[in-house]
Amino acid sequence: MKLKSVCSIKSGKSYRRKPVFDNDGTCRLIQIKDVSKEGFIDSPMLIRCKEDDTGHFLKHGDLLFVAKGNNNYAMVFDADFSAIAISLFFVVRPDHSKVSAKYLAWYINSKPGQHYLEQHRMGAAVGNIRKSVLENMPILLPDLKTQEQISTLHQAMIKEKQLTNAYLEKKENYINQKILDLIQ
Repeated sequence: MKLKSVCSIKSGKSYRRKPVFDNDGTCRLIQIKDVSKEGFIDSPMLIRCKEDDTGHFLKHGDLLFVAKGNNNYAMVFDADFSAIAISLFFVVRPDHSKVSAKYLAWYINSKPGQHYLEQHRMGAAVGNIRKSVLENMPILLPDLKTQEQISTLHQAMIKEKQLTNAYLEKKENYINQKILDLIQ
């Protein structure tokens, strides 16, 4: 099965001029620096949206796919604010009756998904994934219940990773402080 059979894919918004960031803005502009595979790492900047922007508003459960660069991945948009993604992203809108957004993000980011993207990446210095490449990505699609189980396991692994990293950071700080205490 191909990705395009379970979702629609469109490019993020392209701006002719640099968007004007405004603390009194009405929506957020999502840039590459704002996201990681696990979600938002920074709060996207506010901009004033125009009437012609409404077709670009993200919906809860959309995926943001980083199409430019050599690190192509997907993340689920599950924020509680109005937002638009810039054109360095593809916005993937799953048919939720067929596929879970979290499963789809997991699959794109999995080894088979990344292998496919590596094989089809264009560009020597800065990679680029074309829309047609993403649309034709082969995808394994179990039933929705199995998709949810996979998503739950994946989320548990992410949480465990975060907790382990936090523990190791605290331990490192503790040991470094003990070493400094011994020196002094």
